[in-house]
Amino acid sequence: MWVGTRGGGVSCYDGERFHTFTTAEGLVSDGVSCILEDREGHLWFGSRSQSQPGSGCLSRYDGKDFCTFTTAEGLAGTQVLTIFEDSRGDLWVGTNTGVSRWNGEYFTPIEALSAMSVNAIAEDDQGNLWFAVLSDGI
Repeated sequence: MWVGTRGGGVSCYDGERFHTFTTAEGLVSDGVSCILEDREGHLWFGSRSQSQPGSGCLSRYDGKDFCTFTTAEGLAGTQVLTIFEDSRGDLWVGTNTGVSRWNGEYFTPIEALSAMSVNAIAEDDQGNLWFAVLSDGI
C-alpha cells in the first residue's frame, strides 16, 4: 500500500512497517497529490507543488530508481492533479493547464484541453475517455 503526503514524501507499507521516500531518494516533491501503478508495475507520483522551480512535477519509480518528468518532456503543466491508465495501456496525466499522453518515451500535450485544469479522467465501457475540467464540466 502506497500513501502520499502533503510534505513527508510517499510511504509504502510492506505488511510490517512503512518505508518512506522523499526528495532525498529522488522523488520530485515531498508533496504527493496522486499515485498510479501502471500495468508494467511502474509507480507514478504526481505533485501539485515543485521542490524547486523548473524541477518537474511527476516521478516514475521502477522499484529501484526515480525518474522525473517536466514540461520539457511534454507535460502540459507544472502541477499534476490526476494520473490515469486507459484500457489500451496509454497513460494520461491531468495538470493545472491541460492533459498529456505518455507514449512510453515522452508526453504529448492534448491541444483540445490546453489551458484547462483537468482534475479527473475516466473511461467508459466503450473506450471513450472523459475529462473533468475544473470550472468547465466534463
